[in-house]
Amino acid sequence: MPGSRPNWSRRSKSFRRRRHRGSTIGILERILIVVFVLTGSEAAIGFVVAAKTLARFRLLDDRDFAEYYLLGTLASVAVAIITGLIARAALSALLA
Repeated sequence: MPGSRPNWSRRSKSFRRRRHRGSTIGILERILIVVFVLTGSEAAIGFVVAAKTLARFRLLDDRDFAEYYLLGTLASVAVAIITGLIARAALSALLA
C-alpha cells in the first residue's frame, strides 16, 4: 500500500537521538557516582540508580529490556565505583 511504508530515515534519526541521550545520561551518571565516591557520599549512589530506574519504570515490564537494563546499570555503576575508589586512593597517596 502506498503511504504505509515506514519512513526509515526518520526512525533512524529518532533512534540516534535517543541513543545519544542515553549515552549522555550514562556519562553523567558515572561522573556523579565517581564524585560521590570521592566525597564519601556513597549512599547518594542509590539515589542516582533510583532516579534512572524511575525514568525507565514502564519499560521494565519487558523482560528482555529489564535484563538488558539491569546488566548495563550494574556494569556502569561498578565501573564508576571502581574508578572512584582508585581515584580516591591515588589522591590520598598524593596528599599523604
